[in-house]
Amino acid sequence: MTSRCLLFSMESKRRADHGATGNDPDDLDTILNDVRSTLKQTKEMILQEASSRGITLEELEEEEILQVDTSDHPLHVSASDLLQAELIRIMQLAGTTSIARTHASHIQRKEHFK
Repeated sequence: MTSRCLLFSMESKRRADHGATGNDPDDLDTILNDVRSTLKQTKEMILQEASSRGITLEELEEEEILQVDTSDHPLHVSASDLLQAELIRIMQLAGTTSIARTHASHIQRKEHFK
């Protein structure tokens, strides 16, 4: 990024402002507050632009969150298999093979009943 990039400029200013006030710019709470502020600014910009074009945006209703069961998806299955294999390998390296096998079978049963 360069100083001509708006994002670079905004991020540099954000970090400098936090440094000047003694806040850690990498603190999770600070980051979440910055994201909240950025989203609020974005919403205001969208509303202003819509208004300038004669578009009235009404408050949008909360959309129902669609729940999708991904447990049978090939990517989920592969990731789960990889995780189980790695847990077993790590536990074997630590000398806890029987615990690893018990944990892996527990994960398999848990995944099966989702």
